Amino acid sequence: MKTGDEIPSRSFRMTQEIINAWAEVSTDFNPLHVDLEFAQASPFGGTIAHGHIAVSWLSEMLHAFFGRQWLEGGRLFEVKFIAPIKPGDEIIVAGKVTAVEGGRAFCEVWVEKADGQKCVAGKAECRVSD
Repeated sequence: MKTGDEIPSRSFRMTQEIINAWAEVSTDFNPLHVDLEFAQASPFGGTIAHGHIAVSWLSEMLHAFFGRQWLEGGRLFEVKFIAPIKPGDEIIVAGKVTAVEGGRAFCEVWVEKADGQKCVAGKAECRVSD
């Protein structure tokens, strides 16, 4: 692993079913997520995904890349929510290694729409084997 390595990206399609399932698991039934009529009258013009769905996809990608070491002390930080994700959006979850030092890898990670619009951006850090 070295600076500049790309983290293998993953692609997802957001659906209202995923949003509804997340609402059930998280008990976050904010009408912006689950009530189409309410959400259509909002500035978003329709329902939007919970931000933590995207964060969970980032964590899944990082776990696939770092393996067990991600589960034993990896961390996401400086996560910023930039643009909403809506049902029907094609999403790409990606990242790159920005530094490897002191037995730790540092990364930039992001979630973007297929057209390149960033939705979520952050940083990650994980212990790596020497």
